[in-house]
Amino acid sequence: MRTIQVQNTNGVYSCDIGITKEEWLEILKDTGTSENFKDALLRFYYMPGHRGSCTAVGNKMGGNPRALNILISKFGNRVQKHFKDRFEVIGVDGDPSRWIIPMNNGKRLSKDDEGSFEWELRSELAEAIKEYLYGYLVEQYKRLRSHQPLRNDEWDELYKWELISVSRGKTAFEIVRDHVAHPSKAAKGGFENLIDAVRDNKTLKYLVENKPSELNDVLNRLVNEAETLDKRLSDYKASMSALLPPSGYSSKANDERTAASILTCFNPKKYTFYKYRLMYERLCLFLGEPEQKTGMCYTHYLQLLAPLAQLAANDASLQAAVKEQLTGMVQSDLLLAQDIVWMLLACGGKQRTGFIFDILFSTNKTSTDMTIKSKYEKYIQLLKANKNLILTGAPGTGKTTIAKAIAEEMEAEVGFVQFHPSYDYTDFVEGLRPLNDGNGNVGFERRDGAFKGFCKKAQLSRSIDNHTMTELNDAPIVWKVSLAGTGDNPIRTDCLNNGYVRIGWDAYGDIEDFNEFEDYTDGGRNVLRAFQSQMREGDIVVSCYTAKEIDAIGIVVGEYEFKKSGGRYPRYRAVKWLVKNIREEIIAQNAGKRFTLPAVYKSNISAEDALKIVQKYSPPTMKADDNRPFIFIIDEINRGEISKIFGELFFSIDPGYRGEKGKVQTQYQNMIEDGDVFKKGFFVPDNVYIIGTMNDIDRSVESMDFAMRRRFAWAEVTAEESYQRMIAESDDFTEDDKEAIGQRMAALNAAILKPELGLGEAYQIGAAYFRKYLDYEAQGMDAAFEMLWENHLKGLLFEYLRGNQNANAQLAELKKAYDQKAVEHEEADKDNGQ
Repeated sequence: MRTIQVQNTNGVYSCDIGITKEEWLEILKDTGTSENFKDALLRFYYMPGHRGSCTAVGNKMGGNPRALNILISKFGNRVQKHFKDRFEVIGVDGDPSRWIIPMNNGKRLSKDDEGSFEWELRSELAEAIKEYLYGYLVEQYKRLRSHQPLRNDEWDELYKWELISVSRGKTAFEIVRDHVAHPSKAAKGGFENLIDAVRDNKTLKYLVENKPSELNDVLNRLVNEAETLDKRLSDYKASMSALLPPSGYSSKANDERTAASILTCFNPKKYTFYKYRLMYERLCLFLGEPEQKTGMCYTHYLQLLAPLAQLAANDASLQAAVKEQLTGMVQSDLLLAQDIVWMLLACGGKQRTGFIFDILFSTNKTSTDMTIKSKYEKYIQLLKANKNLILTGAPGTGKTTIAKAIAEEMEAEVGFVQFHPSYDYTDFVEGLRPLNDGNGNVGFERRDGAFKGFCKKAQLSRSIDNHTMTELNDAPIVWKVSLAGTGDNPIRTDCLNNGYVRIGWDAYGDIEDFNEFEDYTDGGRNVLRAFQSQMREGDIVVSCYTAKEIDAIGIVVGEYEFKKSGGRYPRYRAVKWLVKNIREEIIAQNAGKRFTLPAVYKSNISAEDALKIVQKYSPPTMKADDNRPFIFIIDEINRGEISKIFGELFFSIDPGYRGEKGKVQTQYQNMIEDGDVFKKGFFVPDNVYIIGTMNDIDRSVESMDFAMRRRFAWAEVTAEESYQRMIAESDDFTEDDKEAIGQRMAALNAAILKPELGLGEAYQIGAAYFRKYLDYEAQGMDAAFEMLWENHLKGLLFEYLRGNQNANAQLAELKKAYDQKAVEHEEADKDNGQ
């Protein structure tokens, strides 16, 4: 047996024990290795550099420092016994040492640090832990799939294999034309939960119909592997943006998520589906990997998935568990790896990820999480405490970016509007809008504005799980449908078993638009118009079992279809049934009324009440999250006439009057129909937060009256803070660029503060303007700064100074300050003889 002596070199304790990664992995997989040992090791693994003192690890990762100390020592003792005939480690004091077996490079800390002694996991052990984590996912996934098939009532994931299978052999353009832009879901080869289905489908449909040749060129470049994936994604993003009209298409159809969906359908052996926060971010967190910057995340995600896909491919029992379900479909181990990540890390919880869940997702103290939140934590705490927050500051300080980052950090649903002088109550709360009935008659109907519609969605979210919430439209109507009458019958059974609703009037045949049809010999005018034209995807249907009972509730997920094979009931709508085969009396929710004879009509049931019934019959894993935040961002909040836009909402947005206690009667309250969430009055739900942004120097700032000001917390975003966040901490700039930008920005802002200019801090220039440097950096540093001045800074500063008697001279002084650091460097070079 070899005796290994611990060395103390300049206060650093270390030794080479010669245990390989493979040997460490064997120990980790050994059933005799306690999960408590693994828990302690993982808390060190998830620290930056896999390093820390027990106190620091406990503070950031959770766990008692003394318990961590004992567990690491006991694990070292277990390893020593495992290799009892191979070595023994002796400390500098001459006694056997156990801590240093799994750890290395220990050093004593100063009195100002966390803890007294810091250690680092051995590199071979850290590599083994990462491999162990991959294997752990596979084992947990096999347990899941042993009782939960790919298609089940809780999570239906088989549609992804169906999608890549129906895409087999198609060009990228054909995939977008036939599938991505398809209005329905996976049953027809469309996308469900894979892209922003509402906005992106609209965008992609527009391009398919109006710019097919240009779109085809963009998609061909996306799938052409002559270029690197990062380059293709960058080109795709820029090219797609250039194809869109200037307004009306707010979309993410050019982002990595949509590109990944197209690539996956085109080549599922090499690509797979992707979501940033729920998949890539959590996979990085789970593996202890730092995230890559925007534009490189999808490439990194595929790299991280590759070992998992290889494990899945080589695991015979896992392949056997899914083989029968995937018969006849395209096989993709990458997609299987994606499903592992999705089901365990995105849709899972402690019941699926075991003890690691507590480390990663319960404590919320991983190093990655702390690093991200340190930028925005003060704003998040202000928002949580006050419900309403205004970010104010100089132009270009990134206030809107911060607002969006806050929402992302809080994993919130986001609404966004930008105020302007013409924006009013009708746009924000509600108002009358023209309505064409299809026969040339124009009337008016009440419609929700942006904020009221957002609040309606927030209130509904409290009655349904997050996954189901994404399938509802912004204002779901609850439709009563009769499936071949009441009681049990073959049509009802067919509909509930196969995911649709069917109605009759087969004698009319396939009519393109019942709004234009006049020959209603057999009746059904209102029913057919409602079923074909008024019912929308994301609406809710309740199946009438008796005049006072329902037996099923579902979400409409498909457009109207006519199928001759349907016989007497040939008119279809695809439905995802949320609950079925129930018996629930509905009179109280239906305004005290029984159901009447027509096969389809708008009920008096609110979406909220329908979803509460769904929750009543749903498993615990599908329960609603009452606290899910909804953040409404109002950009340039001071540019609108606030009292005109908010109206009576001055009262209900007050932090002290959130929820039903703050209910107000709106100007159009008498026009709100039965079944509307806000039928009895409008209120802002407790889970709604408002963030406004404004520039201090905007001339319309005075429209923010005191009544509105006191309802918001205020936080200033300074130019100096914006430099740190947008330049210093960004990977987009070289260190030389950062230094040069910092010097010029500081010099210019110092000059703006000079009393003779009469400007002040509100007129300083934020870092967003200096990020424009990236547009010109290829021209060289000096030329880039000159173009930045000429194209972006000069015009803004002249507007500041407009009206001053000596504005041109003052602008020249600001330019001199902007250039001053560059001049100083040139003079220093001359002094050095260069």
